[in-house]
Amino acid sequence: MRPMIKLVIVAALALGACAQDREAASCAERVEKVAAQLAHPRSVEAIREGAPPALRADLDAVMKQPDEVGRAVETSQRLEKAVFPCAEVVRVFGSLAAYSPVHRDELLRDKVPPALEACRCVASPERVGGLIEALLGNWGLPLIAG
Repeated sequence: MRPMIKLVIVAALALGACAQDREAASCAERVEKVAAQLAHPRSVEAIREGAPPALRADLDAVMKQPDEVGRAVETSQRLEKAVFPCAEVVRVFGSLAAYSPVHRDELLRDKVPPALEACRCVASPERVGGLIEALLGNWGLPLIAG
Protein backbone atom coordinates (compact mmCIF):
# COMPACT_ATOMS: atom_id res chain seq x y z
CA MET A 1 0.00 0.00 0.00
CA ARG A 2 1.31 3.44 -0.85
CA PRO A 3 2.33 5.71 2.06
CA MET A 4 -0.25 8.37 1.14
CA ILE A 5 -3.11 5.90 1.24
CA LYS A 6 -1.87 4.56 4.60
CA LEU A 7 -1.79 8.11 5.95
CA VAL A 8 -5.35 8.77 4.81
CA ILE A 9 -6.58 5.53 6.41
CA VAL A 10 -4.78 6.26 9.69
CA ALA A 11 -6.17 9.82 9.72
CA ALA A 12 -9.70 8.57 9.06
CA LEU A 13 -9.44 6.03 11.88
CA ALA A 14 -8.11 8.69 14.25
CA LEU A 15 -10.94 11.07 13.35
CA GLY A 16 -13.48 8.29 13.89
CA ALA A 17 -12.03 7.52 17.33
CA CYS A 18 -12.10 11.21 18.19
CA ALA A 19 -15.77 11.45 17.16
CA GLN A 20 -16.59 8.41 19.34
CA ASP A 21 -14.81 10.06 22.30
CA ARG A 22 -16.87 13.22 21.79
CA GLU A 23 -20.08 11.19 21.56
CA ALA A 24 -19.18 9.34 24.76
CA ALA A 25 -18.41 12.63 26.53
CA SER A 26 -21.66 14.12 25.26
CA CYS A 27 -23.56 11.03 26.42
CA ALA A 28 -21.89 11.18 29.86
CA GLU A 29 -22.85 14.85 30.22
CA ARG A 30 -26.46 14.15 29.20
CA VAL A 31 -26.68 11.21 31.61
CA GLU A 32 -25.22 13.32 34.42
CA LYS A 33 -28.06 15.82 33.96
CA VAL A 34 -30.61 12.99 34.06
CA ALA A 35 -29.08 11.64 37.29
CA ALA A 36 -29.36 15.09 38.88
CA GLN A 37 -33.01 15.37 37.81
CA LEU A 38 -33.88 11.94 39.18
CA ALA A 39 -32.40 12.91 42.54
CA HIS A 40 -35.04 15.66 42.89
CA PRO A 41 -38.09 14.80 40.73
CA ARG A 42 -40.22 17.72 39.55
CA SER A 43 -43.79 18.17 38.45
CA VAL A 44 -44.77 17.32 34.88
CA GLU A 45 -45.15 21.02 34.09
CA ALA A 46 -41.61 21.73 35.32
CA ILE A 47 -40.18 18.76 33.40
CA ARG A 48 -41.95 19.91 30.23
CA GLU A 49 -40.27 23.34 30.30
CA GLY A 50 -37.25 23.20 28.01
CA ALA A 51 -37.77 19.50 27.27
CA PRO A 52 -36.83 18.09 23.86
CA PRO A 53 -39.79 17.70 21.45
CA ALA A 54 -40.19 13.91 21.93
CA LEU A 55 -40.41 14.26 25.70
CA ARG A 56 -42.74 17.25 25.42
CA ALA A 57 -45.07 15.22 23.18
CA ASP A 58 -44.98 12.35 25.69
CA LEU A 59 -45.84 14.64 28.59
CA ASP A 60 -48.63 16.36 26.64
CA ALA A 61 -50.21 12.96 25.95
CA VAL A 62 -49.84 12.04 29.63
CA MET A 63 -51.55 15.21 30.80
CA LYS A 64 -54.51 14.62 28.45
CA GLN A 65 -55.48 11.60 30.55
CA PRO A 66 -58.54 12.26 32.73
CA ASP A 67 -57.19 10.97 36.05
CA GLU A 68 -54.06 10.02 38.02
CA VAL A 69 -54.28 6.34 37.14
CA GLY A 70 -54.61 7.14 33.44
CA ARG A 71 -51.61 9.47 33.65
CA ALA A 72 -49.50 6.85 35.41
CA VAL A 73 -50.48 4.19 32.85
CA GLU A 74 -49.75 6.52 29.91
CA THR A 75 -46.39 7.50 31.41
CA SER A 76 -45.45 3.85 31.93
CA GLN A 77 -46.44 2.91 28.37
CA ARG A 78 -44.45 5.76 26.90
CA LEU A 79 -41.49 4.92 29.12
CA GLU A 80 -41.58 1.33 27.87
CA LYS A 81 -41.32 2.59 24.27
CA ALA A 82 -38.54 5.04 25.19
CA VAL A 83 -36.32 2.40 26.87
CA PHE A 84 -36.91 -0.32 24.26
CA PRO A 85 -33.78 0.56 22.20
CA CYS A 86 -31.53 0.22 25.26
CA ALA A 87 -30.95 -3.34 26.48
CA GLU A 88 -29.11 -2.03 29.56
CA VAL A 89 -32.09 0.01 30.78
CA VAL A 90 -34.47 -2.85 29.94
CA ARG A 91 -32.36 -5.05 32.26
CA VAL A 92 -32.73 -2.50 35.06
CA PHE A 93 -36.51 -2.53 34.67
CA GLY A 94 -36.47 -6.32 34.52
CA SER A 95 -34.71 -6.44 37.89
CA LEU A 96 -37.30 -4.23 39.64
CA ALA A 97 -39.52 -7.18 40.55
CA ALA A 98 -36.77 -8.59 42.76
CA TYR A 99 -36.80 -5.46 44.95
CA SER A 100 -39.23 -4.29 47.57
CA PRO A 101 -41.61 -1.64 46.20
CA VAL A 102 -40.17 0.79 48.74
CA HIS A 103 -36.72 0.56 47.14
CA ARG A 104 -37.67 0.62 43.46
CA ASP A 105 -37.43 4.39 43.06
CA GLU A 106 -33.94 4.27 44.59
CA LEU A 107 -32.97 1.47 42.21
CA LEU A 108 -34.11 3.54 39.21
CA ARG A 109 -32.19 6.59 40.43
CA ASP A 110 -29.02 4.55 40.95
CA LYS A 111 -29.09 2.16 38.00
CA VAL A 112 -30.72 3.94 35.05
CA PRO A 113 -28.09 6.68 34.48
CA PRO A 114 -25.15 4.21 34.29
CA ALA A 115 -27.26 1.91 32.08
CA LEU A 116 -27.95 4.78 29.66
CA GLU A 117 -24.27 5.63 29.58
CA ALA A 118 -23.30 1.98 29.03
CA CYS A 119 -25.56 1.79 25.98
CA ARG A 120 -23.96 5.02 24.74
CA CYS A 121 -27.29 6.83 24.75
CA VAL A 122 -28.98 4.66 22.13
CA ALA A 123 -32.17 5.56 24.00
CA SER A 124 -32.62 9.29 24.57
CA PRO A 125 -31.42 10.02 28.12
CA GLU A 126 -33.59 13.12 28.24
CA ARG A 127 -36.74 11.24 27.24
CA VAL A 128 -36.13 8.23 29.49
CA GLY A 129 -35.04 10.41 32.41
CA GLY A 130 -37.97 12.80 32.00
CA LEU A 131 -40.53 9.99 31.98
CA ILE A 132 -38.96 8.27 35.00
CA GLU A 133 -38.84 11.63 36.75
CA ALA A 134 -42.54 12.14 35.98
CA LEU A 135 -43.37 8.76 37.50
CA LEU A 136 -41.23 9.33 40.59
CA GLY A 137 -42.27 12.92 41.16
CA ASN A 138 -45.96 12.63 40.43
CA TRP A 139 -47.35 9.11 40.68
CA GLY A 140 -44.73 6.86 42.21
CA LEU A 141 -44.45 3.42 40.69
CA PRO A 142 -48.03 2.16 40.96
CA LEU A 143 -47.83 -0.19 38.02
CA ILE A 144 -44.87 -2.19 39.24
CA ALA A 145 -46.56 -4.48 41.73
CA GLY A 146 -44.65 -6.07 44.58
